[in-house]
Amino acid sequence: MTDVVGIGRTRTELLCLAALGTVVVALAAPSTALSAHSKPSPRASADLTAAFKAAFHGSREFVDRSDPKFPITFNVTPRQLIRLGDRFVLIAGAATQENGHAQQGALSISYLRKSADGYAVTGSWPTIGLGSDFGQPPRWRLRQDLFASPAIEVLGQWDGMGCHVVSAQLIELAPAMPVERAKDIVTEYRYERLGDDPDDHGARRRLKGTIVSGEKDHDFRTVYTGSFRATVRYRRAGDRYEALPSREIPGC
Repeated sequence: MTDVVGIGRTRTELLCLAALGTVVVALAAPSTALSAHSKPSPRASADLTAAFKAAFHGSREFVDRSDPKFPITFNVTPRQLIRLGDRFVLIAGAATQENGHAQQGALSISYLRKSADGYAVTGSWPTIGLGSDFGQPPRWRLRQDLFASPAIEVLGQWDGMGCHVVSAQLIELAPAMPVERAKDIVTEYRYERLGDDPDDHGARRRLKGTIVSGEKDHDFRTVYTGSFRATVRYRRAGDRYEALPSREIPGC
């Protein structure tokens, strides 16, 4: 069980987090966190700034060289500092400097420890969270109800040719490192193509998907409403969760 220091949350949210044992140390505002409400206190802002400085060496940008032929430069912004036991988790939004439609932003996750000398990074995963089109960072929310450790539900968006889709990626903040448990879970879909093709003209379909917890570390489900109703169940298979056979969910 951990102490609770909440920044930028309502009293009800803080009581819920306290019951679940998670500390929200600092929350930047404005934020792509879906739970952001207000500005952090000066002390919390100082913690967030110090952790961000340690994680990114005082810079506001980094270069992803995972593909040596096509390095990508990101502008990075601190979003939230979370305390989990004796470690801290820094969440940062990463936007590409080139913002073409095909560019994809990211969500950065860093693990840190704090001592009298300040914050020290124990691990860094600058592009682990899949972002949105036009090089924008994704929206996201903290989930307590899916796995043994808290998780980040990352929500990346793509729009084009009359089609809009938001897909979720679930990243567990496991003790050793963040682990991607599932991705490409459609949570929002809208198709409104009004082209010259008579088969497409006037076609409108909408879906809203909600990820619902099941037994922790075993299963969860996504419940869809809108143009039709469906439920897709996911079950753990090794380190990942796989969708069980169900009605096909459309995407872009």
